[in-house]
Amino acid sequence: MIKVRIITILITLGGIIISLGGGLLAMESVFEFQGFGLLGSFLLGMGVILVLVGCFEVIPKCKIISEWDNNLLERTLKFAPQKSKIRILQTWFPDYQRLCPFLERLLIDNGKQFSFEILLMDPGEADSNDDLLAARILHRLEDRRHAREQIHATIKRLLGMKQRVDDNWGKRYKGTKLDIDIRLYKFMPFGPIYQIGEKCLFVGFYPNYDSSVIAPMLVIRDANLKIWIRFEDNFKTGWKYAMKVNELKNGKIFYDNNHKNQINEI
Repeated sequence: MIKVRIITILITLGGIIISLGGGLLAMESVFEFQGFGLLGSFLLGMGVILVLVGCFEVIPKCKIISEWDNNLLERTLKFAPQKSKIRILQTWFPDYQRLCPFLERLLIDNGKQFSFEILLMDPGEADSNDDLLAARILHRLEDRRHAREQIHATIKRLLGMKQRVDDNWGKRYKGTKLDIDIRLYKFMPFGPIYQIGEKCLFVGFYPNYDSSVIAPMLVIRDANLKIWIRFEDNFKTGWKYAMKVNELKNGKIFYDNNHKNQINEI
């Protein structure tokens, strides 16, 4: 994949070297000294290479980064197509105080009209100590109660974002509302997934002793690759069986258990 970019220093340096190379080639015909031609050809080639590197970047379709890169995630969201579907799988957002305001700015100030499908871990019962959430943080320093609060805080922040975006879009787009669907899963995930339309898919890893932010990050940039399809299918399967977060009332979160057809309070 080739991406156009502009690195002024490289382009300028390349232009200077091309000029020097051209000058030496011209001097060869005047002084009839073959060395000028050889050196001029070398400099000309080097200059062209620098200009090309300054103008274009070769981006691999799939690569691994040693640690989760929030800056890369945010840049990709910033330049994603206006109406991309964003799919996110996390236990909770470890950086919801950064990510949610960033998404809100994109939706309100930058004209993005994303839609969202967000999978978060089922926080379980308040007094439980033997469920999926307890297993996830078993070897971590934080306790289950704090982890459960983080899931609640992520949901409330996302629903609060929806309310503010809906107010803004209602005036700007004639009543259009943010399409955001939040569901709670009970399966054991491999790691976080962030799918940004058909543009990019980021996959992390859940180490048993810490957050995914310290773990490696897989970057996939081709929706036709089999590895992309496998992770996308993983998300869709989890989505199918997850419980839908229904609403936020008086500070309380309610969800719809698809298997029981009843509304429950978290």
